[in-house]
Amino acid sequence: MSRRPLAGLALAALAGCDAGSRAPGPMQYRWPEQLAWRIEYVAQTLAGERPLLRYAETKLMRVVDRGGTWVVGFDQILKTSQVPGDSMQLVPLAVEDTLDFFVDIGGRGELASATLGCDPVVPACADALPSSIRLEMRRIVPRLSVWPVPRGGSWMDTLAFDDAARPRGSRGHVVTRYTSAADTVIGANEYWAITWQSLRTSFRRPQGMSGLAPDVQVEEVGLTLVDKGRLVPVFTTWAGALAAPLAPRQMGATGTGYRGRAYLMGSPFDPTRPPPR
Repeated sequence: MSRRPLAGLALAALAGCDAGSRAPGPMQYRWPEQLAWRIEYVAQTLAGERPLLRYAETKLMRVVDRGGTWVVGFDQILKTSQVPGDSMQLVPLAVEDTLDFFVDIGGRGELASATLGCDPVVPACADALPSSIRLEMRRIVPRLSVWPVPRGGSWMDTLAFDDAARPRGSRGHVVTRYTSAADTVIGANEYWAITWQSLRTSFRRPQGMSGLAPDVQVEEVGLTLVDKGRLVPVFTTWAGALAAPLAPRQMGATGTGYRGRAYLMGSPFDPTRPPPR
């Protein structure tokens, strides 16, 4: 069986599971010394129902244990944008794409802190946002419950961040509600399925002002599969939408919808993995 339709197969398997197949979810991850997730992301900005801009991004997130310190960085990055009727254009990398981060990753998926792996006196480093890596990893690595979750049970997590002192930064939190959805089997592998809904609320400092003003709220829904044998997240898919900020609204934009997925390299969801013999 080709691995490319595995994402759809996972969703179909979940839809077919009844309450009797539900079981408590994982209590602890078992992190290897290194792992990598391929991330794919597509967004479309609209004016009403008319497409204004399509943005696509793919990259590899590498996570390596260096003597008890987790080093996270990106590789194989490709970003493109396209206006309807025009040719596709390459999008320059963000400064966060070019840096390593030192991230405190806990056994239950805690993302307690992140620091930049660069000299803060360098202008590019001073412009980077340390919390960006925690916000991105939260989609891929669910925060597990500290107590056994009953069948169909839910739990909450709050991830606070504060980059407001930096030029592009903001301060806020992401509140995520997780639900132990169902067990599922794909091929010879068994997975815990965790569905989630998140709301990100943030505040940023408008140019020329001393205080913080509310930023656009971001709501997302997602599904993560955790391998029962390896005890690591192997597949995540998510989607979200947000209203257009003031500047894009002045150009006619009304909002942006987006979707993304991440799969663990070397897992059955990795389309580059050689097929079994």
